[in-house]
Amino acid sequence: MRVYFTGHSGDISDLHLKSLIQLEGGEVSWTFTKTGCTHIICKNLSRGKANAMLHGGGKAVTVVTPEWVTDSIREGRRLREGDYLAVKDSSNGRIDQMFSFKR
Repeated sequence: MRVYFTGHSGDISDLHLKSLIQLEGGEVSWTFTKTGCTHIICKNLSRGKANAMLHGGGKAVTVVTPEWVTDSIREGRRLREGDYLAVKDSSNGRIDQMFSFKR
């Protein structure tokens, strides 16, 4: 497993998370490449930024929260990434999606 960090990592510093990953046998990539990374770790990532980073061919890269790392280490096994996805729907935060107007 080779991870790349982007953006805010929440309550746990990314330096601490990087150390934990390396202690558990994982690798940390200092630059993002689709061919060199298996996971992107971040608190949240907009759909637009995810599309920009992940668009094109190559292997799949999973975008997960820092909690996936800490929970997996606590459980002693690699937990299901689907429960920790960090990509937000592009409609999140749009004012027109927040209200239901009746006509």
